[in-house]
Amino acid sequence: MEAFENPIFAKMWSLTGEQLSIKFNLMRSVLYLVCICSLAGCDSGSTNPASKQGNPDPDTEVGLTIYDSKPRQELSEVVYPSLPSHVSVAGDFVVDGWKLIAVKEGDLNRDGKSDIVALMRMTDPANVRPVPDPPYYNSDDTNPFLLAIGLAEQDGFALTATHHALFPREVAPMHGENPPDDGSFEIKDGVLTLILGHLRGSEQVRFRWNGHDFALIGYDCSGAMNGDSVSLSANYLTRKARYERITSSGENRTVSTVRIRPGKRPNIEQIDSVFGWTGTDDDGATLAC
Repeated sequence: MEAFENPIFAKMWSLTGEQLSIKFNLMRSVLYLVCICSLAGCDSGSTNPASKQGNPDPDTEVGLTIYDSKPRQELSEVVYPSLPSHVSVAGDFVVDGWKLIAVKEGDLNRDGKSDIVALMRMTDPANVRPVPDPPYYNSDDTNPFLLAIGLAEQDGFALTATHHALFPREVAPMHGENPPDDGSFEIKDGVLTLILGHLRGSEQVRFRWNGHDFALIGYDCSGAMNGDSVSLSANYLTRKARYERITSSGENRTVSTVRIRPGKRPNIEQIDSVFGWTGTDDDGATLAC
């Protein structure tokens, strides 16, 4: 009990579970960045090794590319393959030069049959770049990912849609993106959800089969900026979006609802990584975290 006589512990003891969770998550993020900076040899006046040599790089992002003393390389162009139109098993979607990462099964078109979704990745050595002066890894694998969706037929699965744009290619730790894996997508209640993780937040993009294509029906995201956290849940079917904002202290929490402006939504093959596809509210503000 003596520990809680300390004013710092006393204040923490008075916080709610939600507020404690926020504080510990923020502390964890700060410790992560401190460790990364320590490994890179940063000092209080520089986050880029190049700047210590008198060559400051204004484009370097703290905590993301602090190991790069050279300008970021352009990603090589990729020609995505034509996949088989019909397969017996999910692995048959994987063509030469690619490898299977994960497979999920579930009924996507409500016909009572189990459909398949396969995530694969290119294996071209030319897309694996060396990392200059690496502290704990030697290469940056920029090979792309590709998702294939097959609806069940009597004797197998028919290729119905593919997607690659939302899966990041730069997934080494310095880029702050989580490599797509078995946890990057799921099938539940007829909805296909893409789950994307980032250093400062996460996104979930939901699609549902409408008889013609996989239409965008929902978007969730969470993130942090200047210590404050924000989360968004957008439902394009009801045209409503809910925001929740919590200050870094955890003491102020606000919840608001906005109307989503009507508009044509992209399907899973039309959607890309360009900012703005999430749509806007009735005031014209982009839906984002």
